[in-house]
Amino acid sequence: MPPTKVDAPRQSNSRPRGEIALPSDIARARRNGELISTDGKDLRSLINQQKSGIVSALAGTALNAERFTRIALTVVRRTPKLLDCEADTVLGALMTSAQLGLEPGPLGEAYLVPYGRVCTFIPGYRGLVKLAWQSGMVANIDAEVVYEGEPFDYEKGTESFLRHKPTREERNSIEGATHVWAAVKMTNGGSAFTVMHAREVERIRRTYSKGSHKDDSPWKTEWASMGKKTALRQLSKIIPLSVSLNIALAAENTVRRTVEGHVEDHVNHGDVLDGEIVREDDPAAGTPLSPDDPDLTAHKREES
Repeated sequence: MPPTKVDAPRQSNSRPRGEIALPSDIARARRNGELISTDGKDLRSLINQQKSGIVSALAGTALNAERFTRIALTVVRRTPKLLDCEADTVLGALMTSAQLGLEPGPLGEAYLVPYGRVCTFIPGYRGLVKLAWQSGMVANIDAEVVYEGEPFDYEKGTESFLRHKPTREERNSIEGATHVWAAVKMTNGGSAFTVMHAREVERIRRTYSKGSHKDDSPWKTEWASMGKKTALRQLSKIIPLSVSLNIALAAENTVRRTVEGHVEDHVNHGDVLDGEIVREDDPAAGTPLSPDDPDLTAHKREES
């Protein structure tokens, strides 16, 4: 009986999903619309694989896992520089966002910001306000940018007050901005506000947010929101707003390389890149900034 002929196995040109590929394969896959990270991992596949973890992270929040996953993929697709980041840092930032109950993307609750080969998490102004409201401790909270020509006056002391009538229609640009303020009234009747000059906000941006000059930085695309967040951060040092809000602020600019654990674990042990404001307990930071720093927060009405 003649020997049975066995055909040689066919060589497949397909690349297994999630497998690390050669640089030439990465470039080819990206041209075909695949979301391949700089270390050759299929982010679309990896994000979808994390759905069960996202469901658990979002438990108890108003966010839907399907929507969160869909938005996460949209953010990666619309921010090509995220593909230049290592995949585990993108997944880590997404998990931090999910565990805080903040939606990344156009709503401004949170941002995934590429910094070289890593992805950093940055909470947005709307995200911080959301966390403050959810605490049940806040009766009213607001922040705003003051522009030239708008009626604005404030005074600190035992008879403190803050009055501002916004009149300008375009309110996202730094052009013409003079001040940024944040104010809160607590359910227990307490209240506080802080006022910062626009140049103080800019000094903080230049000093502590090293990537703020890049075109994809929130400081470039959402200056007003970032300015209001800076004022809100200063306000949180004066009056406690929310445990979750404080955790979100502590997680800012962290690089998380795993989806395991919770946000606090990575705040304490993860990598932290240059952020808006140095941590007050960081011995390498030198003299810490405080809410009473006259160069940081205005406590007196400016003399005309």
